[in-house]
Amino acid sequence: MNIFEEAKKLANQRYNRAKLLSTTGTLITRFRFSAQDKPRLQLACGRLADALDRLSGSTLQQRWHDFEKRIWMKWKAGTGRPSSLWTWGARVLVPTRMIVPSIEWLHDVRVNQWIVRLPEEHPLVEQHQLLLRAIGGVTWTGARNRHEAVCNGLRILLVRGYDSVRQIQEEDMKLLHHRWSHGTDALDATLCSLGVFARTPRRGSARHNRRRRLTGSELVDIAGVPQRFREVTTLYLETYEARVSDKYRTLRQKSIKIAHFWRFIHEKHRSVKYCSAVLPRHVRDYIPYAIARASVVQRGLQAREEVRPTAYTWLIELRTFFSDICAWATETDSPFAPFAPRTIPVNRHTLLGHGFEKARARTRARITATVLDLEREMPKDPRLRSSALDGCSGRAEDRDFSRLSVVR
Repeated sequence: MNIFEEAKKLANQRYNRAKLLSTTGTLITRFRFSAQDKPRLQLACGRLADALDRLSGSTLQQRWHDFEKRIWMKWKAGTGRPSSLWTWGARVLVPTRMIVPSIEWLHDVRVNQWIVRLPEEHPLVEQHQLLLRAIGGVTWTGARNRHEAVCNGLRILLVRGYDSVRQIQEEDMKLLHHRWSHGTDALDATLCSLGVFARTPRRGSARHNRRRRLTGSELVDIAGVPQRFREVTTLYLETYEARVSDKYRTLRQKSIKIAHFWRFIHEKHRSVKYCSAVLPRHVRDYIPYAIARASVVQRGLQAREEVRPTAYTWLIELRTFFSDICAWATETDSPFAPFAPRTIPVNRHTLLGHGFEKARARTRARITATVLDLEREMPKDPRLRSSALDGCSGRAEDRDFSRLSVVR
């Protein structure tokens, strides 16, 4: 395989027609073509060299870029083709990586048919076989998308210069924009099944627009936690992710809700320098602040003076936070020992008498009203009605729908 390694070096060397044709001649002998086709390949390389001779650029790679823009587009349109085998010169230079093509140029290339002509021991052939085996497990899409997924994987390898699909990065998937929409989702799922991406498969905009998963310290920084409380909050998020749940949305919401409390402590109780110094009276002072803050940040046009369930969720999250760190601090050599308060500063009784019960009752009444409205709009067929309501209101078979329809 040394000749293929030598061929890669030609791209950035000064363009030399004689050396180019000599190298292609040696490479063609290794290709899996018939004895009749190999002379045609060498002839096609000579026609391609004729085109490269007329272009600007000191290196082979620079002349190839000019070739893509000025010559190939004309050949593709049927103008000035040197022969009927006008693609065969590129069929030698591209798979052997004598040049690096652009992703746009590879759009119409049957790249899988080019790769299979390389020697069996070539890295690209091995990766092609790996993709073919792995794509067999993607059964939710059709044969065309599976075929395009394999081709897209090979395109990324050629453009990025990778020898293995395991070198593919998240950013490389963005090369496959809307022009390669077919097969991109299947390729994503295949790479996840191979362990290339340590995540679940993504589709469409979720793959292109979603930000990367932030670390615990980054979540704490974005949430605006004061500096003296960042260490304990980061440690808590990392431990919660390892022990309880690694769901990203849960961790993000926890960082935001806990940050509300730490900002309150920073502004109103500057004497509290450490997490271990938090007392129940600090939480009792925080409750009116949380209620007022929740009414300010509430969404929608129907802003009211009543207590919002939002504040209740903040306090429940805070209760969970202190309960967890106080429990984990009792373990041997626990890193939470310096941060745990002397007593859990918030419990169930702390939240009583602030109107949260009424807020939760209003939420339940609103959900019930929605279910009743949906029931009125459903078909008269009792089988369809029971099946639909069973998914949104619990056990539909235990409800008397004829009686519910006249409530309100």
